[in-house]
Amino acid sequence: MSTLREMVEDALHDDNPGALFMDGMDSAIIGIARQQYQPGLVAYSRSRIIAKLIADFDGSEEEAEEWFSYNIEGAWVGENTPIIIDDMAE
Repeated sequence: MSTLREMVEDALHDDNPGALFMDGMDSAIIGIARQQYQPGLVAYSRSRIIAKLIADFDGSEEEAEEWFSYNIEGAWVGENTPIIIDDMAE
């Protein structure tokens, strides 16, 4: 059985083989984000990233939010930078 990351990697193989993944955040992948005439990008759930940071660092939600804001949300590593979805329904 394939993991979601493997499925996303396979789906992006021809469309955008340079799409970037976040280290250690496979559990926060929710799929692929697309815009017309643009290659697909890996899409991550903001709430799942925050939950993973809280678990990994055994910290508070406030600490996780601050770390996320500075180190993840504020990071731009080029046109293949992953998309973060603010999944308000979760």
